[in-house]
This record gives sequence, structure tokens and C-alpha cells, in this order.
Amino acid sequence: KSCEFGLLPVTVSKLHGPTSNPWMTSLNSGGSSGGAAAAVASGMVPAAHASDGGGSIRIPAAWCGAVGFKASRGRVPTGPTKSFSLLSVNGMITRSVRDQREIYSNVWTGQYTDSWIPPLKRSPLNRKLKDIDHIKIGLLEKTPLSVKDNSEAFQKSFAFANSLSEKLPFKIDVQPFTFKEPCRQDFTKSFIDIWASGLFDIPRDRTYEVTTEFLLDHGGKISSLQLQSSINFMSTYSKSFHNQASQFDFIVSPTMPIPPIQNDALDSSFSEPAKVIERGFDTTPFTPMVNITGLCAITLPYGYWKKGTPYGVQIINTKFEDDLLLEFSEYIEQAFGYLNKNAVRTDTTPLPEGF
Repeated sequence: KSCEFGLLPVTVSKLHGPTSNPWMTSLNSGGSSGGAAAAVASGMVPAAHASDGGGSIRIPAAWCGAVGFKASRGRVPTGPTKSFSLLSVNGMITRSVRDQREIYSNVWTGQYTDSWIPPLKRSPLNRKLKDIDHIKIGLLEKTPLSVKDNSEAFQKSFAFANSLSEKLPFKIDVQPFTFKEPCRQDFTKSFIDIWASGLFDIPRDRTYEVTTEFLLDHGGKISSLQLQSSINFMSTYSKSFHNQASQFDFIVSPTMPIPPIQNDALDSSFSEPAKVIERGFDTTPFTPMVNITGLCAITLPYGYWKKGTPYGVQIINTKFEDDLLLEFSEYIEQAFGYLNKNAVRTDTTPLPEGF
């Protein structure tokens, strides 16, 4: 299951209610691809399709203890009816990085003639790190959307980044990364404009949930000049981030600043959609920026929140090198033992302890 049209960072609907987290069924699985993450994490399937327009692959994967990979913009074909998307990409949630690499090796085919594809024609199975001995990592603690105390999340991402040099066969240099970002209001306005405009092809002769109706109305009122202004902001933001982050090979951050939300706290009627959207940005300060910049990112399970559910750490590649990010993540997976703890290999049947 997913929330309606995949518009929210939680999975709940009037028709089906909330999608529960396999680790603790009173909690939500995250969204928008919550059903995919719950199915993978519970052992129902080895992999499930998902899409990511602001974190919809990485959010539920992090909350459910799975692996979620968002490819670079344009890396995965968008299908015969839609030639390009500014924010959203298709992908998968899996139990391991190994499975991500294997599946993507069959997805990245036949689309390199398209003009918007980033300049990477190597296979996801490519091995490049054997020729690299020094890796620089930037530790990100704040984004334009960060408004709350996320100390537990930061402590875990800090511990993760600093443990890499002990676990991996590379020289790892970890430094704080303070992105000189724009204000929250500019970010959210531009994101919502682009987000809402993407709903242009949804039929209007039907009744939708309140949040969907709100975004449809918003998208219908945006002029071409307003939309172009928001797209220009996205471009300026992306260039600034790329320039500042280019000193690093990877950026590390929490995937989510908080553990999974209680299902009882979710109101499927969403009577105040503007507040719902604002709360959504509060809950997901680290994922939408990756969609704005078009970069690739992955969430890996790394230990647990104090409440006992899986914690996810996000790794962003700064140069659109999807294959390098997947290879680096597989090194991490093997070193930290995710295949035996938070994630299950597809050729084994027992579920991880805690499910």
C-alpha cells in the first residue's frame, strides 16, 4: 500500500487505514512506499518497487530496517508516457545492497541516448574502489528543513561515520559539512510548486483525499512564471550544493530525524492539509534536498532507536556516481554485518531478530 498518489512521508489512507511497521505494528511504516518497505522487511518479498519524489523510498526503508536506493535523476527510465521528472525517480526497496546492485544491473539499459542522462555509463556492478585509497566524507547535521532537536539521530550518524575507518579498508577522512542553505520558506515554496505541478495529469472528475485536493488546487493556480521561478530556485540550490559538497566523496546524514510515528497519531482525514504538509517537511529534513539536487542516495540500517526500531543512515554521492555509491555501500554492508542482522539475504528464510 501507499498513501494516495505517494504524496506523504507516511502510509495511511481513508480506504485502507495505516500500513503498520513490521517491527512494531502500532507504528507506521513510513511513506510513501510504506507497503513496499513493510513487505520487504517482513520477509514477504525479496524486493519491491517504490518511487522517490522527496524521500519515498528512503523514508520507509529506514523505518523498516531495509535498504532503499534513490538513483540519480534520469538514471532509471520513466516509461513510455512520461519523458522526464524533476523530482521523482523509480526504484526499489530490498533486503541488501547486493540485491540493489543485481536488480539495477538489469534496469540501467537502453536509455543512454537520452539527453538528460547523467554522464555515467558504467554498470551498477562496476568495481572502482579498488583503485581508491582515500575517501572524504562530509557529516551533514542541518538542512533548510531542520527545525527540531535531532540529537539521537545525529549521535548515530556521527558514530557511523567515524566507525567507517575502523571497518573499511580505506583511509576515511570525516569532516563536518555545513551547507550554507537558503531559508526554509523559499525551499518549501519552490518544492511544493514543483511537486503540485506534477499532478497536472490526474483526472479532476473524481473525489480525492483532502491533501491531494489541496495540492491539485495549488498546482492549478500556479502561473507559468511562478513555476519557472521555483524551477530556477531548484537549479540555483542544486548548483550551490554541488559546489559546496564537491570537496567530499560522500555526504552522511540521518535518513530520518525521529523514529517511526504511532499509527494512532495519524489522522487519515487530514482536515488541515497545509499543516500536514508542513509537518511532513519537519519530519523529513534530510531527504527532499537529494531530489532537488538530483543526486543519488541510499539508506542503510545502522542499529536501532532507543524504542527498538531500526535506525537508517543516509549516504549521498556528490558526483552522480551511482555505481560508486552502491559499491561503497556493499563494502559497508559486508563490514557491519547487515546481511545477518537488519537485512536478510534473499537466499535465506529466517527473519531477522525483532520482527
